[in-house]
Amino acid sequence: MNAQRPHGRSWSESLAGLVGLLLLAGLLGAAPARAQTPPSNLTATGVSGSQIDLTWTGTGVFATYNVYRDGSPIVTGLGSPGYSDTGLDSFTEYDYFVTATVFGSESGPSNTVSEFTLDDSPPTKPDGLTGSAVSTTQIDLTWNPATDDETGVSEYAIYRDNVEVGRSPVTGFSDTGLTASTTYTYRVSAFNGDGYESSSSSPQNVSTLDPEPPPPPTNLAASTVSASEIDLSWTASTAGDVIGYRVTRNGTPVATLGVTTTYRDTGLQGFTTYTYTVTTLDSEGLESGPSGPAQATTLDGTPPTVPANLSATTTGTTTIEVTWAASADPETGVVGYRVYRNGTEIATTSQTTYEDGGLSPATTYDYRVRAVNGEGLESGLSNEDSATTLDASGPTTPTNLVATAAGTDRIDLDWTASSDPESGIAGYRIFRDGSQVGQTAQTSYSDSGLSPATEYEYRVRAVNGDGLESEFSDPATATTFDATPPTAPQNPAATPVGTERIDLSWTASDDPETGILGYRVFRDGSEIGTTAQTVYQDDGLSPATEYDYYIVAVNGGGLESQPSATVSSAWQRENRRSS
Repeated sequence: MNAQRPHGRSWSESLAGLVGLLLLAGLLGAAPARAQTPPSNLTATGVSGSQIDLTWTGTGVFATYNVYRDGSPIVTGLGSPGYSDTGLDSFTEYDYFVTATVFGSESGPSNTVSEFTLDDSPPTKPDGLTGSAVSTTQIDLTWNPATDDETGVSEYAIYRDNVEVGRSPVTGFSDTGLTASTTYTYRVSAFNGDGYESSSSSPQNVSTLDPEPPPPPTNLAASTVSASEIDLSWTASTAGDVIGYRVTRNGTPVATLGVTTTYRDTGLQGFTTYTYTVTTLDSEGLESGPSGPAQATTLDGTPPTVPANLSATTTGTTTIEVTWAASADPETGVVGYRVYRNGTEIATTSQTTYEDGGLSPATTYDYRVRAVNGEGLESGLSNEDSATTLDASGPTTPTNLVATAAGTDRIDLDWTASSDPESGIAGYRIFRDGSQVGQTAQTSYSDSGLSPATEYEYRVRAVNGDGLESEFSDPATATTFDATPPTAPQNPAATPVGTERIDLSWTASDDPETGILGYRVFRDGSEIGTTAQTVYQDDGLSPATEYDYYIVAVNGGGLESQPSATVSSAWQRENRRSS
């Protein structure tokens, strides 16, 4: 039995009664009350790969809320306008709407919203990271793009020595404000569209450039001073903080100088070439690259050898010829000789002979010479030799000297006789290539025992009855005959032309010493002609007759070759057979 309640109701009791009446009315079949408006301003926000948060504007204090995902309710009776939907698939789109329920009556749907869960799979890590120093304070980085198949790559984080120093939406980054000559370690990671970061790339070490060295000096020049010294000069470097220069010889530093533009290198080897460069030193301890090179060669410190075998030979009443063996100087060479007569220098010459003229007849003179090299250094004096000029009443000089080759080992000489009205001509002395080879009382002479194919020069001087000699005749030259015959003609050919003529041809012979003078042509063993050409026309022959030919070459010395191969007039033979 229910307990009785006292008369008089409080406000809470009245409210409870009203609610009870309303519930009773519902149970008795009163018409349901529908919410006036559905929830509004529904928003959905993906917060992870498995969660989307929903918020909306509620409809009143008596409403509860129902959440629908992709058209199906997922939760009902929520007491407040908000919900976190969890357990979802990563990077998947979902559609949501919300309804309100008031006293058992459900409103229409709110606005529908769509939202993706986040992409919780990070992008691939960047690879191919490379860096290059641009200056003393900047390093530029590049890398290959990372990939993310869901939300894509939004940007890259750049780490220097494990500290993030910047981000870039592209695959490149310039890191500035660095320290010169310093090595830095870089890594790069990628972020996808949902903010997930990849693992970092492989590290890359890059060093900034060294500070700029000063410019080198210019216009370096080297000049020889002596056999052991070379002077250097240059134009100063344009750097503002130059403290000195370093000199390098043949690749090795030899001197560090203060602020100067000249240097003398000493203690060098004679007649040696040296190559120099100079670098600039600045106050920061930096050194420039080398200047352009300069070369110089020290002087020759060794004089030439002494001339040897000096000989003085009388050549007339007022002339003496002096000859000597050449000096040697392997470094700068011999440029000339000083000639001394009776102790006084009288001439210089670049030859090893000198003819002293303007002398007094029947006078004796002493001669010596010394050599001079390319640097002006002089040898000692040669041996001394004397000669006496001829008596002024000597015979006249032989004239019209002619030298004629008479074989491979002989040259014949002929000349016009000298005269001496006082003592007559006793004979003649014959000189070959400056040396006497014979004497004769005749005006001809045969010089034998010579070498083949060799040129010889001759002079003749007359001797009178008192033994006085004439001046030398003018020289005459001749060349002995060649001792080697020419090669035999090759490839002889005989071609019939008509009934009475045969044309011959052959390949030329060769003789490198005296050349080919001509060819002797033989028919049937007998010589029929000569020619300087390599063709010959034999005519006046008998028709239908066979002839045999061969050819012999003759060189400039008269030597003959072996006969060529024998060739026959084959065409006429064929004609004769066919007839």
